[in-house]
Amino acid sequence: ITAADMYLVYNMGVAFCAIVPEADAARAIAIGGACGIPAWRLGTCNADAEKRVHLAPPRLRSEDGHFASY
Repeated sequence: ITAADMYLVYNMGVAFCAIVPEADAARAIAIGGACGIPAWRLGTCNADAEKRVHLAPPRLRSEDGHFASY
């Protein structure tokens, strides 16, 4: 199974995401930690007319319902 297929089909270890404003990211992580929930910054959201998802470490980008290397 390719990495692109793994990211498309599975959540790759990310069970839950909370999308918060940039200014609230550190506070959201601290609240998670105070509640015993491991939390980390997963990424950022940017305006994209094509609504693509970019996965930086594996260098994958969503295109037409699948992931492709970039």
